[in-house]
Amino acid sequence: MKKLFVAALGTFLVLGMAACGPKARSVDSFSDEKIKNGNEVYGMVGPSQAYIGGQAIPKAWGEADGTFGIAEAASLRDVAKRDVKVAEAFEKKDLKGLYKISEVELGHQALGGYMKGAYNEKGEYVEKDGVYTVKFANYTYDDETEKYAIATWIPSPEAYSESLTPATFWAPLHTEDKDEHGLDHASDSVNIAGAGKYTYYLGVYKKAVNQSFYGIAVFQDEALEEYVAPQATCDYSMPGAWNSWNNAAEMTVVNDTTFSMTITAAENDNGRITQTGTWTTVADVTNVVTGADLVVDDNGGDHNFKFLAAGSYTVTLVMGGATPVVNIVANA
Repeated sequence: MKKLFVAALGTFLVLGMAACGPKARSVDSFSDEKIKNGNEVYGMVGPSQAYIGGQAIPKAWGEADGTFGIAEAASLRDVAKRDVKVAEAFEKKDLKGLYKISEVELGHQALGGYMKGAYNEKGEYVEKDGVYTVKFANYTYDDETEKYAIATWIPSPEAYSESLTPATFWAPLHTEDKDEHGLDHASDSVNIAGAGKYTYYLGVYKKAVNQSFYGIAVFQDEALEEYVAPQATCDYSMPGAWNSWNNAAEMTVVNDTTFSMTITAAENDNGRITQTGTWTTVADVTNVVTGADLVVDDNGGDHNFKFLAAGSYTVTLVMGGATPVVNIVANA
């Protein structure tokens, strides 16, 4: 009887100690003060098929005008409302800035048509469409031009970053040596959770933590169906600066071998003709016959044709010969 009593008492004490153990932190235990790094400006860049606030990124991987895709200062409590453990992870980093961008929509309205490699939470190699490669950027402001320009892409070899939510976001490796899948510190970061609406957080560290100067957390707000391209009615498209590099923008079928598109180009706008929905080149500046004086080679490696003057142009592709022929006419 005595032994039974001692055993029962021991069980009671263990349960009592467990009940008095450390409790999970409440959301209100985190600071609600927004953490802003001086006058630093951070925003989001990415492919034109990515959307922020219901609008496609207007300048793919380009400059910002100070109003689109700009991050707002956030608080640890804001993060804790999403995940207390992630908020604790940020708290331990000694932050000098914490920012967020909401309503980031990926993979639902369009895809990029090319693939990017990454690793999932289990360390397994995966490939995702290029639309999932949005990044943060640190901007500088030019008082003379009154424009913002990208100073640093985050992540990048100049801005090592770590993922605080590996189930949704992969950050590149911190090494110049490519691994067996060709990934290294210059690879693009990838959202590995798939099509959906997201909120992105960027933590700016006061000093490097395991080589990382930034921490990124990505939360899915809504899962969406991934975009499926409709059956193409024309095999050829003409992506370029004039349509935010939309390779799904089909040319008009004139007949079995002739296809055309009318565009409004700004000075120095460049692009080429591809197979619809892909980046496989069908024709470039080397194929231009009529209107060769209207364009030059943009010297970017793809031999895109670059328009010398702003204006309206009709571009015609003629197939069926030994090589494709491109004719360009300036419209009045």
